[in-house]
Amino acid sequence: MGENEIKTSNYESEENLIVLEDKKGKRFDFSLLDFIEYNGEQYAVLMPKAAEGKSVAILKVEDVNGDQIADYISVKDDSVVEAVFDIFKKKLLGEQE
Repeated sequence: MGENEIKTSNYESEENLIVLEDKKGKRFDFSLLDFIEYNGEQYAVLMPKAAEGKSVAILKVEDVNGDQIADYISVKDDSVVEAVFDIFKKKLLGEQE
């Protein structure tokens, strides 16, 4: 597995499904694995349904209107992605012990 990859099958529930749409209108299905707080910001750890078990995506969550609608923003800073992924791995391992 690569540095930002994790293999898990513990998150198969439909309630964890997030559908994101790019600027061209193309839709992508993700399984929501977890929300992680880092440096006062919230990040979502998502697994693309098309690549189930092969990789995860880390996206910053920005509240749009205070309801259940949010924007998921790409994270450009590799050090933030690595830090959030490390927190996720430690949390996941702690839950399994």
